[in-house]
Amino acid sequence: MVINMKKICTKLSAVLLLAVVTCTFIASCDNGEQPTGIHTSNVVSSGIDNLLEYGSYIYFGGSKAQRYNRNTGEISNACTDPECDGTCPLDESIVNVCQVADGKLFFYSFKAFEHNVRYGYQDIVTGEVVVLADLSETEAGAGQYCYYYDGYVYYVHCLLREGGNAENPDDYEDFVCRIPISGGDEERIVKIVGETMQLVAGGYIITFNDNSLYSYEINGQNRKMLISPEQNGYEYFAGDLKCLDGKLYFTCTHGGTRAKTLYSTDLKSGSTGRVLEYGLKKFILTDNAIYFIEFAQRDFYIPDDINTNPDAAAVLTDSGPTIYKCNIDGKNVQEVFTDETLVIPARCTVIDNVVYGEMQRYNDTTKAFDELEFCSLDIESGEISAARKLN
Repeated sequence: MVINMKKICTKLSAVLLLAVVTCTFIASCDNGEQPTGIHTSNVVSSGIDNLLEYGSYIYFGGSKAQRYNRNTGEISNACTDPECDGTCPLDESIVNVCQVADGKLFFYSFKAFEHNVRYGYQDIVTGEVVVLADLSETEAGAGQYCYYYDGYVYYVHCLLREGGNAENPDDYEDFVCRIPISGGDEERIVKIVGETMQLVAGGYIITFNDNSLYSYEINGQNRKMLISPEQNGYEYFAGDLKCLDGKLYFTCTHGGTRAKTLYSTDLKSGSTGRVLEYGLKKFILTDNAIYFIEFAQRDFYIPDDINTNPDAAAVLTDSGPTIYKCNIDGKNVQEVFTDETLVIPARCTVIDNVVYGEMQRYNDTTKAFDELEFCSLDIESGEISAARKLN
């Protein structure tokens, strides 16, 4: 049960013709054990596969928001209210954890049956949950993420154009909007036509359209193209957007292969260059290093019935068996771990030379993969420990 709930609602201008209510819910929760230390990361990442760090916890989304305790190896719900009745936004049918900043976990949640989208944050220390924007599915459009920058949460709001028909989806327009985390009115920043908001970081709004990336200054002004196939020579933009210290890191493909090349762009100057020439499957950006997994197609033989049908099946993965580490500028590449039986997933992170994420190991005796589990992998010792679920 959510306790001490407060609601603060403000209506947007009636000119929009569509009643949009911004509600702030604050639920006071007993946080139980507090994160030890103040470990955080300055990296801002785009994508549904985020693993976000704060203190001794790693936060991740899915059918609900959860957290992994690096000290105890336990997984528990991110909602810390012991009397929660399941109505917490962190327990919805779809929850994307978007960013950790200033001790807050920023999230997107989709409420089943009502089909409402909520953007907000959890105060990690107190456990309080605050919903800043509560939108209908139509109003949310294709937006699935929100980002924090300088006191505001940024998200996409699909607004009914003046004189439009609320029943006609073509009469809605996408705007990047923001709302102060202290509460207040929503502010339109810029209308984006045919673009999707990918990230807000480093004082810029990053959007994507037609295989190209664009940036706007944080006030929505001065749109400029960052990369395109014509000017940068790649085939497809592959995503994996991350920002650190004013630089945007991302991957692209070349020559019809799924292997990726890592690029970086200085958001202020627009200067773009290749960071790694390796064919990548996945890269992990930390505050002081880059870890990456090489693209490598591997076959695993896993027959359903090894006795009667030994040639029935094989599993193909394009995740290589080796983890590499290099400097932020791509120099000093080192092989730091390899295991031919291990499949390291796309959703993983590295903290203090330990990899965290859902992993699978091929068992040559049973000719099958062990069950997918959230694990920690100590790069130096090679020790793998599976998490224990508390709820």
